[in-house]
Amino acid sequence: AEPARPTLRGAGSADPAGGARHQAGDGLMLSPEYHLPVLAVSVALVNVPFGFARAGLKKFSPGWFVAVHAPVPLVVALRLAGGVTWRMGVFGILVVAFFGGQWVGATIRGLLERQ
Repeated sequence: AEPARPTLRGAGSADPAGGARHQAGDGLMLSPEYHLPVLAVSVALVNVPFGFARAGLKKFSPGWFVAVHAPVPLVVALRLAGGVTWRMGVFGILVVAFFGGQWVGATIRGLLERQ
């Protein structure tokens, strides 16, 4: 049997699945159904500054490629740290979040440059 995963609980609360009690200072643990949405938002936020930088560079220049590809190891690290397994659906969601964050960063730069 697979061990019970921690859920989002306050300090000192018992896990309804029979898991260990969480003590004050343990930090908050998300239940598994929140891992992918939190990961997707994190991936988008990580990509905003890279999209901002990319928008100011010549397309396909070395710096442009760095701005597009530098966040990839961060995304992989976030996925592994969040315990999200690699499935095709996960891949699609993270690709949308990745390029969504890049787009938001580029849009912010464009708006600031127009002022």
